[in-house]
Amino acid sequence: LTDYYRDLGVKVRYLHSDIDTLERTEILRDLRRGVFDVLVEGISPKDPANQTDMLNTAAAKVNLLTQDSDAPQSKRLCYIGTNNHDAGVEAGKLVKTALPNGGKIMVCVGTMDAQNAADRYKGLEEALKGSKCEIIETRTDETDRAKAVANVEDAISTHPDVACFVGLWSYNGPAILNAVTSMETFLQNLEGTAPMTLLLPLINRTPAEALGLLRQFRQSVRDPVISPSGAQHGGEADV
Repeated sequence: LTDYYRDLGVKVRYLHSDIDTLERTEILRDLRRGVFDVLVEGISPKDPANQTDMLNTAAAKVNLLTQDSDAPQSKRLCYIGTNNHDAGVEAGKLVKTALPNGGKIMVCVGTMDAQNAADRYKGLEEALKGSKCEIIETRTDETDRAKAVANVEDAISTHPDVACFVGLWSYNGPAILNAVTSMETFLQNLEGTAPMTLLLPLINRTPAEALGLLRQFRQSVRDPVISPSGAQHGGEADV
């Protein structure tokens, strides 16, 4: 949307979630000063059913858009993003393709309280129903990137037979891959050394044992590094 306005010659800025408080203040100040004409900020409601009044208050003053998570009962102008339930269904199809013989699955997400996470999880469950793929646990990290990686490291130790990780939020996929690859590099460097307890979250195993667990996970999917994944492209999302 920002690119569309910019192509029309409109002076526009996009206020995204990664912008800190100080920069937000400067952007709003520039808006009042006329440095640009339009400020685009999409809202991703965590609990749409209980945020309708707040959203309607905002919609009465500005053209309100929702993104990533919708609030269809509000007076928002439109929703930009993927149907989250359908995205979960597609993720489930990919899991079944990657694990044709079934297996245990770990789900990673920031929080299950958010509507988009709940919708994606429901779609995933529905797609896996009747298959031999089993969701054994859901790990949440409250958007803490370090915890997202630590959750994967811990899960590989706690569930050595886990066959697949599914990340429901954008950063979960990279966190999963980073955890797996960084652990493997570390453990390979320790191969051949005397038995010891690894200084990794809850992995009380020798280097050879821990490396074996990691290899078991890496070999359980069709691709030795990462199985097919699904994502939504901001520039091609449904409106």
